[in-house]
Amino acid sequence: MKKLFALFLAFTLLCLTACNTKPPIDTTSSGESNGENPIEKDLTDQIRVSASSNLIDLTSRIIFETDGLIYYYSKADGKAYVYCFDPLCEHTDYMCLANPAVPGALWDIRSTVFIGNRFYSVTGTGQIISFAFDGSDKRIEYDAEYDLTNVNTNLWGGAEAYGQYVYFTSRADDIYHPHLLRFNIDTKTVEDLTEQTGNYIVSNYFYNEKIYGHGNSFETGQTRFVADLDLKSVEIDENPIYILDAVGSIAVGKAYEEVDGKAKVIGIEIYNFKTGDRRTILFEALGLDGNCAIGAVTEEYIYFYQSELFDIGTIIVNKGDKEVETKVQKRNNGKLYRINLDGTNLMCVYDNPDYELSSDMIIYGDRVVMRGQYLCVEAGKKKIWGGAIQVATINPDGTIGEFVEVEVLQ
Repeated sequence: MKKLFALFLAFTLLCLTACNTKPPIDTTSSGESNGENPIEKDLTDQIRVSASSNLIDLTSRIIFETDGLIYYYSKADGKAYVYCFDPLCEHTDYMCLANPAVPGALWDIRSTVFIGNRFYSVTGTGQIISFAFDGSDKRIEYDAEYDLTNVNTNLWGGAEAYGQYVYFTSRADDIYHPHLLRFNIDTKTVEDLTEQTGNYIVSNYFYNEKIYGHGNSFETGQTRFVADLDLKSVEIDENPIYILDAVGSIAVGKAYEEVDGKAKVIGIEIYNFKTGDRRTILFEALGLDGNCAIGAVTEEYIYFYQSELFDIGTIIVNKGDKEVETKVQKRNNGKLYRINLDGTNLMCVYDNPDYELSSDMIIYGDRVVMRGQYLCVEAGKKKIWGGAIQVATINPDGTIGEFVEVEVLQ
């Protein structure tokens, strides 16, 4: 009965069509943003890594999730829309693209990639779903239940695109020894590379037909590895970088120093894959102190902020039969910095102590899209305002204006 139902569901998905009632969309996207990797693109330039793990950045839109639904921000008109193109849909069941919160949901944006004008989403239960850029042509591309090769099936997660492959991990056997799997979008097959080779590695990013990743952190700590695309050859990365964001051949991560047996973040590392050049920007040399979070990397700049907790006041909280004075803290001080890729020209481009910055940040043209929020204490109460996604303008001098809540249209 279970298999009959699954076959019926697959047939239903294949027959679905969608009616697009939203503004015109770009279906000829070149796919050069963080979330896109067309097959025809030169593999030496392909890389999919971003600090913005909760955003999918495409050429014409940014996809995000909030309030239990999936939306997209249109770069053309600066507004946000529910990611559903059926004007009669109420977004309450698993057949709706915008509803990821119900059993059988079609996709998870944290495990989704974009290749050749199609989304591919890896589910946690052994299925790979795909659909077109405009939400039409939904398909179940792969279902492990019908794979006689006994592929490691459940607890799938994460996804990176490289060439015609979607790479992802499975923790079905042992959460401390995840398997690296890959799906071929041409042959519709899944390979368990760890099962075939005996090598354990979790992919962090791809460049020049190499996998850069880490092993089982339970055993190897911060050790980083470089492997071939088939995971047959794995070597320790002698110059590892804890990747946070990347653009083109430039990767950015954190620089560490061991203090009292613990790793302390002391700066930012910049690594050029093509040249092998490595540069460390020390916070001390910049007159800064504390940890950092990379917001975004462009072809010219690194945007980052210090991610230490800051007290912004106290409020009175009722706990049972008594009132308790409680601190209100922000994850950062509302200062966003920009620095050149060569480590020069540090600049504070945004400074608002009422704003809590986020690493979910996308920069395109003269716009910054962020999932930050305004946060302050007024009259002894904690006040939070601002929608799930906000936008600000980059001024000609590089400074950033105030963030404004994006209008969300149903």
